[in-house]
Amino acid sequence: MRVQNEALSHEPEHGNQKAAPPHHPCPRCRYNTRASSTSTAFNNSPERDRARTTLRTRTAARRDAEQQLARSQAALNQQLTRHWPRRDKTAINQATTTLDTARQHLTNTRNNENSTRQHLADLDQHQHTRATALAATATERHALSHDIGQLDGALRLTRVERVLKLAEHPTQLHLDILGPVPAGPAGRAVWCHQ
Repeated sequence: MRVQNEALSHEPEHGNQKAAPPHHPCPRCRYNTRASSTSTAFNNSPERDRARTTLRTRTAARRDAEQQLARSQAALNQQLTRHWPRRDKTAINQATTTLDTARQHLTNTRNNENSTRQHLADLDQHQHTRATALAATATERHALSHDIGQLDGALRLTRVERVLKLAEHPTQLHLDILGPVPAGPAGRAVWCHQ
């Protein structure tokens, strides 16, 4: 039932805006629009944390694969060092297959580790670029925050005056939503409060 006071005044405050205006003559605002649209505006710290965790997991998997390969190679060597007729052809074939599987597994784990390591390096580079950009624009961003704070403060200070002025000359939109302004003080106060 309640309608925002900003709707009565047709002057929405900064926090209630749905989207930034397409153009503003202020150079700082134009800069802010450009900066927010670049990829460096994105903070990828959570993704970097996940990448570090993944890298640790894949590094451990690669080490396990190296150990498995060493065990498979040792098992095959043991079979091959036996002399005839003690050699077990079936065991040698199984050990060879196990060794080939271990080599392939090690290759896969190394590829996974290298891919994750490169991904983490890319994320680190992105974050470094972002930090550099933020440091370079800190003064302008702080000035923009100050300007926005002043604008919000001015809107708060003039809200009552704007609503009372609108009550004296309501637009058709507000009449359609709230109805006519009551003549009595109590009704008028309730109308302005909605």
